[in-house]
Amino acid sequence: MGRSLQCHRGTDDGCCLSACGTCDQQAVACFVANWTNSEFVKFVRDLADVVNTYGVRPGSQQWAKAEVIWARILELEEAFWPEEGEEMNVLSCGIGA
Repeated sequence: MGRSLQCHRGTDDGCCLSACGTCDQQAVACFVANWTNSEFVKFVRDLADVVNTYGVRPGSQQWAKAEVIWARILELEEAFWPEEGEEMNVLSCGIGA
């Protein structure tokens, strides 16, 4: 069941697969490289442009519905990430190794 992080390798040489740091530091560096590269930044801006074309205004019924959906997304996102130390328990059981 092992998963490996795949870094987006653009012009940034500081990707997570460098020889320095711990696995956690490498994972964070990988996410930063992925989330700050120009291709992803453009994707987020394009997505914002699409969402903004709907003209949803604060206080509207559409806004309230969007907030409910956003709260659920945050709940799922938080549940996705391991609790501190949880990944070590999984690794010590031989899962994902």
